[in-house]
Amino acid sequence: MIRPIYTVSRLSAVALSIFTVGLLSSTSALAETNIVVQMTTGSDDLRGGNNAFISLNLVDGTSTPEVSLGGGFGQNSRVRKRVTFRRTVSLAQIRSITIRHDGSPRRGHPADGYDNWDLQKVSASLAGRNIYNSVNDGPRSQFVQRFTGQTRQIVLPRQ
Repeated sequence: MIRPIYTVSRLSAVALSIFTVGLLSSTSALAETNIVVQMTTGSDDLRGGNNAFISLNLVDGTSTPEVSLGGGFGQNSRVRKRVTFRRTVSLAQIRSITIRHDGSPRRGHPADGYDNWDLQKVSASLAGRNIYNSVNDGPRSQFVQRFTGQTRQIVLPRQ
């Protein structure tokens, strides 16, 4: 006859607790939110070496750290990006999105001025659900924003 042994020392119980807490905390560190952003650039491109960024503005008044959308978007081009925020956010928590353009002159290019960029159209979605789509925004349905040295970002409300 085989008898089960249920001997657990205090040390192994503590080690098991520490392992479990570590496992749970590392799982929460993997929490993230994936947003799909589609952009159409107008007649003024986003120069290579300059970037656009996106952040989520939440209903509690906080914002996520911004994430790069990349750069080097050619004239009249369409770009689809999947960006990952290291924080879990639901659609109901999102108040608006901010798109920022860093068009500062590039290092090593002394002839560079500020890079202007025409954002013709933009949409952002979370798990296939619309956050914002310029096509549905009357004043911005044909043209969203011209980024210049004076206008570096735009806040677009959740629809």
